[in-house]
Amino acid sequence: MKNPLVSVIIPTYNRSHVICKAIESVLQQTYQNIELIVVDDGSTDDTPSRLAVYGQRVRVLRQDNSGPSVARNRGVETSHGEILAFLDSDDLWLPTKIEQQVHVLENVDNSVPCCLCNALIRGNPANKPTSFALAPLQAMYDKGIWLNVTSVLSTRCVFFIQAVAIRRSSFEKIGGFDESLWVMEDHDLALRLSLEGPWAYIKEPLVIYNKGAFGSLADQARRDPVQLQQCIKAIHMKILSDNRIKDRKTQRNMRCTIRTSKAKTQIARMSQSSFPGTSVLSTILDTILKFKAAIFRRSPWFPKMEQIPFEI
Repeated sequence: MKNPLVSVIIPTYNRSHVICKAIESVLQQTYQNIELIVVDDGSTDDTPSRLAVYGQRVRVLRQDNSGPSVARNRGVETSHGEILAFLDSDDLWLPTKIEQQVHVLENVDNSVPCCLCNALIRGNPANKPTSFALAPLQAMYDKGIWLNVTSVLSTRCVFFIQAVAIRRSSFEKIGGFDESLWVMEDHDLALRLSLEGPWAYIKEPLVIYNKGAFGSLADQARRDPVQLQQCIKAIHMKILSDNRIKDRKTQRNMRCTIRTSKAKTQIARMSQSSFPGTSVLSTILDTILKFKAAIFRRSPWFPKMEQIPFEI
């Protein structure tokens, strides 16, 4: 795989005020063999006129509003690249993002399905300014191979979509994005991709993520915690049913995540109830869950990254 074509897909919906910055961050990549596809998911603002300015430099697809998974899958279907990369319309890439990821994927075994980089998170506390710090992922090397991806993802989400470059063959093998999901579709894809083999990673932050911008999908997910937790439960139940997960510790952590999601669903419903005292009880139960989670993160059962250095 020398100088492979990279297909970049940007789904967008009524984000005309930020979409151009995202596009420019792709056009300014130091790696040149890129095709850029923007999928307009039924925008009703002036997104079409903003996109028209780019002419042949950007291929624009338009569809009725169907959600991010459908939009991304459609972009992939019309693309031709050997490597796939995704960017949301309110986030940015630093100039060497694709160049560095292509370099890594060119020099690792084909059993490595993707390369994940770090990301700067705007709007996050100063002590956790990056996606690796937030996860937390203790990357020991500037570039490395992450061996126990499924084990780690069984216990927490890792910033994924905007920070990953995926081999097309791996993406197609796992069936792309689950179009039934409007939230947590990134974690679902990451978990399924983790079953395909170890991942490459880059410790340097090469993405700028605007955390929870108003109206974004992340913002909508926080506003509907019941749907969010139900999605988390369904995703982990699906992955747990896969017979390829043999590690008992990972299986146990998956089941714990499912139980926690069920509990959080009940707490979210209680907090929305008008019945006297229910809101106070939900706050107490939520505090207990957070306390248990904090203890688990400090325990020897909390999975750490297993890794080896990337070497050419």
